[in-house]
Amino acid sequence: LLHPAAAGMTTPPQLKRLIDEDIEEKIERDKEQEDRNKMARKINRNSQVAGELAAGKFEYFKILVNYPRASVKIQLRSKRGDPDLFVGNANCPIPDKKNFTWRKTGFGDDRLVIHFFDEEFILGWMYIGVYAAGRSDCSYVLSVSWKDPNDNGAAAPPPLAT
Repeated sequence: LLHPAAAGMTTPPQLKRLIDEDIEEKIERDKEQEDRNKMARKINRNSQVAGELAAGKFEYFKILVNYPRASVKIQLRSKRGDPDLFVGNANCPIPDKKNFTWRKTGFGDDRLVIHFFDEEFILGWMYIGVYAAGRSDCSYVLSVSWKDPNDNGAAAPPPLAT
């Protein structure tokens, strides 16, 4: 669809108001996508990373979710020790044991599925904190995935071999 001004036409006041409202909405959406934790390491969709942590320490990652009907799957596989999973939306850029949007802290492997209809789901950046719980160091594999209509049926990568 061609913008009326680009077609050499004048923009009727009602159409101009609609265009201005669309621009304002986009600006608000872009604010939600502002990265509020520059220190977190970016992870791409449908990927995984391995890591090690000293006892009592956090490591932070971030993912950018732009698909409004996403169901984000986050899996934290323990290879050694007890890593725990803390996740924050755009309003919680540094999730920890006290401040988080979602968490999974059982012993061993942790898995979260965050659906678009969850009241805390916000398009934009999601922040993932991996915490080495207990008194020992840990090693882990963190996987994130979600489907997007532009995938053309692409599947998430297979899990890493242990």
